[in-house]
Amino acid sequence: MLAYLERDPLEYPASETLKTFLRQVRSVPELRSKQVVVFAFGSPYHLDAGELLNLNLFVSLYSKTEPHLRAAIKVLFQDPTLFAEAGQGRMPVDYVVDSYVFSRIAQQVEADPDQELRLRVQPDPPPVGETFTVELAAPLLARNGHRVPDGTKVDFVFSLPDGSTHRVTSLTRGGLARATMLSTRPGPVRVTVSSGPLQWTSPPVTVGGGGSAPPSSPGAGAADGQRGFPVAPVASAATAGVLVLLGVGLYVLSRRARLVPRPQPAAAPAGAGVEASSLPQAATPQEITVDVAGRRVFINASELLPPLSREQFDLLAYLYQNAGRACPREDIIRHVWPGADAGGISDQALDSLVHRVRERLRAAGAVRARIVTLRGMGYRLEL
Repeated sequence: MLAYLERDPLEYPASETLKTFLRQVRSVPELRSKQVVVFAFGSPYHLDAGELLNLNLFVSLYSKTEPHLRAAIKVLFQDPTLFAEAGQGRMPVDYVVDSYVFSRIAQQVEADPDQELRLRVQPDPPPVGETFTVELAAPLLARNGHRVPDGTKVDFVFSLPDGSTHRVTSLTRGGLARATMLSTRPGPVRVTVSSGPLQWTSPPVTVGGGGSAPPSSPGAGAADGQRGFPVAPVASAATAGVLVLLGVGLYVLSRRARLVPRPQPAAAPAGAGVEASSLPQAATPQEITVDVAGRRVFINASELLPPLSREQFDLLAYLYQNAGRACPREDIIRHVWPGADAGGISDQALDSLVHRVRERLRAAGAVRARIVTLRGMGYRLEL
């Protein structure tokens, strides 16, 4: 049984010990019959697939504060109250499991069968004899309240005016999926969307005129004139979450960043009476903008999606509010983990969090803006 913090072979060569051990454990005759358990109190992402396969139990806690230590002890001793508390925690990652036991992950990331959907149709209304596209107007949600993983299968079944049905299979990206169809006759088209246990049928889409049917629920889509209803996010909980990976299988969840254009202000009308020479010269646009109140991040005026985790956003927001100034580690820790004992947050945990934020910003196209490491002190954000 091993407790694992962070991997930093340059500063702490001994942090490679766990990976070395896991690569060799099954080749040592005396250890082949042993059960191997690892508790990851920092970032759990340093082990590769081969090393994970040599584990019998992998518990990811993300922190070594008291709530996480208590959860680790409950897992170790199979405390029955662990299951009574299931669903109260919140993971610091994109996908949340509503039980501390990871064995039901396949069910948790299925599409929630109780959600309502709405479709976006282009062009609307669809013309006769030409292709049209239907797309989920809001991300498809999993049972855990988050978007389904990228690559989730979604079937669109079209019931056309000529009485025929056609199935189009799509894979999600960023929770969204789309399908293209053609109808040679005018009339209503019904679209049934299914994914796992979810099955939902849209109001009729009228081919050849007449426009789309009204939303299926009162007030839905009133703001933008589209079908359906807005999907509300799930509220977070305060207690610590635990992710347990059983040795019976390996699951990899990934999501790429997707950028959504930020609405731009309308241009001034021509002939507004202002001479071009009297207008101030536009400054170089800021590469990163953080909407602290709305908890949104914009890179080059495009919103970063999926959003940063709670800890990632709090870190970036604090550095952004103090851009150009040196931010000591202790101040950052107090801001990002306000309820934690500063001694319970390791330097490696903070460094790992900064590394993940840097990667998200770079992946989204940030070039000039960067988080600078101040050796022996902390960090500074340069915009």
